[in-house]
Parts: sequence; structure tokens; C-alpha cells
Amino acid sequence: MWAAGLAAGLGYLIYKGFSGQFLTEKQTYRVDWQPPRGVEPGLAPCLSFVGNTNAVLVAYQQYEKCMLVGCTVTEHGLQLVRLAAIVGVSPTVAVSASGTVVTACVCGVIPAITVRVGVLNGHEPGRPPQVQWDLPVETRGATPHYGRNPSVAVDNYRVAEVHQGCLTQRIWFTSGRVERTRDGLQVQWEPEEQLMDQGMEPAIALCEGLLVVVAMFRGGLQYRLGSFPSGRAVAAWHPTRRLCWRQHSPPMAVVHPSVSLTKDYVCIGFGSRGGNLHVAIGTANFQSGDIVLLGPVVQVGVGSSLSASLHSNRTLYTMFSTPRGQLLWRQGLLLVAGDTPSPAKTQPEDPVGASSSSSASSSCSSSSSASATAT
Repeated sequence: MWAAGLAAGLGYLIYKGFSGQFLTEKQTYRVDWQPPRGVEPGLAPCLSFVGNTNAVLVAYQQYEKCMLVGCTVTEHGLQLVRLAAIVGVSPTVAVSASGTVVTACVCGVIPAITVRVGVLNGHEPGRPPQVQWDLPVETRGATPHYGRNPSVAVDNYRVAEVHQGCLTQRIWFTSGRVERTRDGLQVQWEPEEQLMDQGMEPAIALCEGLLVVVAMFRGGLQYRLGSFPSGRAVAAWHPTRRLCWRQHSPPMAVVHPSVSLTKDYVCIGFGSRGGNLHVAIGTANFQSGDIVLLGPVVQVGVGSSLSASLHSNRTLYTMFSTPRGQLLWRQGLLLVAGDTPSPAKTQPEDPVGASSSSSASSSCSSSSSASATAT
């Protein structure tokens, strides 16, 4: 009798784990999803919020070009406007609350990371954002700046970038400040540093001087937390750690991670060798350097790559590419510990005349790493 009861209890716990209802020591969560919506053909998307608005910038791969589009989230899907097209692979984009836009991709047979800097050009509520570019492109030409799979993040004070080495699996990090020169806006980079001995497809998030970097490692994910001490341009880092899934083990090997950071949560999106796409929500302790997941991974869809970004109002935006190379958009509301769905909250407010720097929590920036092989 007791054995049957134990088996039934274990079966219930396993069911709850896979249905997104597992209660951990801290709290549980689930995502109240809306149906996915088609966008257009593309691969390897990367999305970034435009301040405290319902607008996003999206970079993605389309054939041999890195596309950048501005999007406004509506009840009927996305309104798109094309902003740039650069020959290259592995696109990434980030935008700060003050309107600084940084995008990067990989160009050339010997992979050189190219960076482009611009500013939002009079974003009007309800319309897709526009970007004004100062320089055509900035090539980070020194030898350490060659690499693959770049990921960028930006706040109101600095730019952060990570990438994988050209012929190695080492992860490199650099940061800098956007300054206006006689030639226009440029990033004044600090010396580059090796962040991880091994890893692939890194992704970075930056929120008010706090940093999260995740990367593939031996079928799972590893991460490193850091911060910019007050008055210093060089980041201080905790040791590299493996992400502990506990009972929330994701299926198969993890690929193509993305990461976003708010004041309360860290959101990690990733794919798997089997094609399933997931997000995991946790908290980041920048005193100890630990990330603790709050519950099981949540499946978003099926495809080859996923970019997931969590808004400060707990709206979760995702974009992913299907096996047939079609971009899909899906959003939902993060519900934690007894929350009830509230359709009115599934979209950020975008009041008339609102400034993109109106919310301090919106100065957070996230990004993903799109594999150069996605072409």
C-alpha cells in the first residue's frame, strides 16, 4: 500500500514538473502564453527592448545578410520597419534606455567582429522605432577582436561585448563607452580579457552595472556574474559556475543560449539538440555569484534558435526560428507564486510622450548569441 502511494506521489511530482507547476524551496512560476505569430523568413534572432515601451529592435540572419528591424508589439502581432542590412553572420543588437543602439555581426573569411553604433531617432509611441547611424561600420581590427558568435549589451553608461575565439572555445569579454568624436559615435574599448577557458555561443546581459554571461559547456550551460564597481571601467567577476538544473533538467543537450536581466529575475532562453526551445527563470545573487532557478524550464516551441527577453513588468518576449526558417513571435506573462493571468499586463505601457529613459529598470539590456553556422 505504501509503495503504491509513494509511486503515485512521485508520478504527481513528475507531472507537475513537466507541466510547469513544480514548487521549489523558494517559489514556483509559469508563463501565460499567447499564441505564436509569424513574422518573416529568418534565422538566429536577437531582440532588445526599447526602454519602457512596447517597441523592440530585432537582429536576425536572412540568407547572407544580418538584418535589423524595428518592431512595435500590437494585439495583432508586430509592425516592422527595416533599419539596416549588413553582409555577415551572427547578428546581435542591444539598445539602452537613453536610446543608444549597438549592433554587431561577423564579417569576412577571417571572422572580424564589426560593430555599428547609432541612436534612436525620435521614436513615436505606437510606431516602430527608427535608428540614425553615425558611422557605416566600425571594424574591431586588432587581432584579439577577431572571433565568432558575438553578443552585445548596453546601458546608459557603457557597452559590453562577449564572443568566442576564432579557432578555440575560449570566451572573451570587453567593455567600453560610447563617445562622440569628430567622426561620429564610436565605442572606446577597454583591453580585452579572457572570461572563460571553455565555452561556446556566449550571451550577455547588462542591467545597471550588473553583468550576466552564459555559454554552452559540455551539453549544459555555464555562467559568470560580474559588475562594474563604482567609478571603475573594468568589470569585477565571480568565478565561472555550471547552471544547476536540480530536478528541472532540460531535455537533451543545450544550444544557442540567450539571457536577459531585470532587477528581480534572470531569464535564460535556449534550444536543445532535439529541437525544443525553452526558457528558464531564476534569480541572480551578485554577492555570492550564484543563479538559482525558481522552477522548471518552460517550453516555448520547436525550432533552431531562440531569443528570450523578460521585461520589467514581467512580460516575456520571445522570437525563434522554425525548422523551415520562419521567424515566429510569442509573448506571455510571467506568473509567480499565486499570480493570476491579467491580459492587460501582457504588453508594456507606451504612453504618449514617454521617454525611453523614464524607467530605471528599463536600462537593462539583453542579448543572445546566434551561431555563425545558422546560415
